[in-house]
Amino acid sequence: MRLECRLEMTYYYMRMTSLKRRTVAARRRHRDRAGAKIRKTAEKLLLNHLKAKRLEELAAEIKKQKEGSKEKEKERKLWTCRCSQLI
Repeated sequence: MRLECRLEMTYYYMRMTSLKRRTVAARRRHRDRAGAKIRKTAEKLLLNHLKAKRLEELAAEIKKQKEGSKEKEKERKLWTCRCSQLI
């Protein structure tokens, strides 16, 4: 009877260790997936931030170009007036 008791105990502990291994593996998979989701979200946030900054830069460049073209138009009109006065 002692041998049977030992065998049952051994089987019980072996079964528990395999269950524990599966549980630990499941926890690890869950943690890895959560980490991957966080990383992916961080990448998306960074990408959106960079896109927004680039759009702001482009808007500023366009504004400068428009201001520059208005100044050139004023200069051209001024030269046209001066030339017409000379004639």
